[in-house]
Amino acid sequence: MNIILDLDETLIYSIELATLSSIVGSNYIEDLKKSPHFLMEDECKFVDHNENVVNNSLKFLVFLRPHLLEFLKFLIPRFNIYISTHGVETYAKSIVEKLIIAIKNQKFDLKICGIQYRENYSSICHQKSLKYFNLDLSNTIIIDDRTDVWEECCKQNIIKIKKYYGPVDYEGYSDDELLIIMYQLKNIHRSYTNNSSITIPELLTEKNMTNYTENNNEFFQLNLLDQYYSTKQESKKNNEHTILKYILMSMIIMIGINFYLLNYFIKN
Repeated sequence: MNIILDLDETLIYSIELATLSSIVGSNYIEDLKKSPHFLMEDECKFVDHNENVVNNSLKFLVFLRPHLLEFLKFLIPRFNIYISTHGVETYAKSIVEKLIIAIKNQKFDLKICGIQYRENYSSICHQKSLKYFNLDLSNTIIIDDRTDVWEECCKQNIIKIKKYYGPVDYEGYSDDELLIIMYQLKNIHRSYTNNSSITIPELLTEKNMTNYTENNNEFFQLNLLDQYYSTKQESKKNNEHTILKYILMSMIIMIGINFYLLNYFIKN
């Protein structure tokens, strides 16, 4: 199966540094950079077909959508992964490269089978299309926050996701949209694998999508339970390390006192 992922406001949120600076102070920007969702600060140069820079570089901050790495790790063994973005090549490439590194740090290899940039759109309307990747509608899923940017024939293959506005929006910290999509994809993948004659558009009908999400409450309860035990185990480890640290410090202090007393009695 194939899956095409949009970038901006679907997987990541990017904001121009100058724009953000005009809204908030530098202290707030530094706090945002400490966010667990912060991916990178980078510069984007816009070039023409002759590789000439057509304007000044723009600095921007990029934030990962919550659960993105977990989502990508779920996709890796199940789908051929493609990226389709309205972003220019230099911008999109730098983000994808960072994502690959982030996943590799977690012992996973993220292979992107193809990327469609703004420069690759052939139509005047700049609509996204499966033709660029030479993919079939029957076995391809699209994840995007917009349906209007796709050719009409592709819209039946889209799972629309809620827009992500990053940690700049306070709701961005508690965003669980990728977990919901992951749960849907798990059921879609199972259904598609078990029935070789069914197509993705058939699986993405409103009725089927309702069936895929009816157990979401149970899914989130299990996910929250996993997070609780994970946090509890981490807290236990931290407590053990703290206790061990205090024991070692006490031993060092006792050794120091004994050494001092020994020197005192020897001299007297």
